[in-house]
Amino acid sequence: MTAPVPSSLLKDLSTEIARIVAGAAGWVAAVHSHRSRSSGFIWRPGLIVTADEALAEESEIAVTLPDGQTVPAKLVGRDPSTDGSVARFAAAG
Repeated sequence: MTAPVPSSLLKDLSTEIARIVAGAAGWVAAVHSHRSRSSGFIWRPGLIVTADEALAEESEIAVTLPDGQTVPAKLVGRDPSTDGSVARFAAAG
């Protein structure tokens, strides 16, 4: 049987998770196509990485940015073996 985790450690962990999530929020966006919805992370301005299954064989893609703006995107690369895709969108500005 394992010993209980001290509440002070759990509080520290909770605080750290909240800090990480708050810092990442500006890099996470929604990806939409005709047949699926997914999330992805903004790798560089104008490029989003998401699951390949979300974009495979899609011709119309949109990205909803952290500020709520929805912009069209185009698939620019995919690797089904690692389930990764990259789409390009017009960077907000």
